[in-house]
This record gives sequence, structure tokens and C-alpha cells, in this order.
Amino acid sequence: MWFDPPSVHHLAQWLSIQVPHTYKPFERIWQNQISENDSDLAEYYRTHDKLQLLRQWMGIIKTPAKVKILGRYPLPIPKVLVNEFRNFWEYQFLRDRSKALDELAPNQQCGMEQIASLA
Repeated sequence: MWFDPPSVHHLAQWLSIQVPHTYKPFERIWQNQISENDSDLAEYYRTHDKLQLLRQWMGIIKTPAKVKILGRYPLPIPKVLVNEFRNFWEYQFLRDRSKALDELAPNQQCGMEQIASLA
């Protein structure tokens, strides 16, 4: 993973890895190096809050236009966010089930298996 070229899939893999605090300085060096290799994805690799970017990409929190450009999150929901993802969708269905289903875009939404189990 650490030597693969930058891509949307690679970005998703990296964001889902929780690096221990003691190794964060090494991760920052890696972030700077990899962001030099791909100007299109550089701003995403330079993020200071990986979980925040993941939440945005998965639609758990407001997704800015610059994150929507990445398209659908291409991997299964990372373990670190599974409960938050499920809670988010449970709340959406409790609040207004029909609206949540109407606004759901399966070809653009990640985690459809988990969402379907809640619907």
C-alpha cells in the first residue's frame, strides 16, 4: 500500500488505515512525498484529518463539492466507522424513512449492504 501510485482507490485504502500516534511524523513525510506525485489528488493526501475526509466521502457528514468529485467510496466501510455509519443511516430512516429512501442513490452511495439491512 505504501508504495502504490496515487489513485482514488489507493486514497481510500490509506484513509482507512489508522496509524498509531507515534508513527504520525512518518505518515506526514509519506503524505508530502505522495502528494508531489499526483497533483489531482494532492489536496486529499495532504489532509490533516483522515477520519473527517472519510466521513465526508461516505456521506456521514456534509460532503463538500471537492469530495463529491472523488465519486463513490470504493471500499467496504472501514471498521473504525461502521458503527457511526449504521447510526447515521438508522437516524435517517427513523427521521423520515420514505425521504431517506427517495434521496438514496445506490450507484453513488457506499455501504449499500449495511443500508439495505436497515431499510
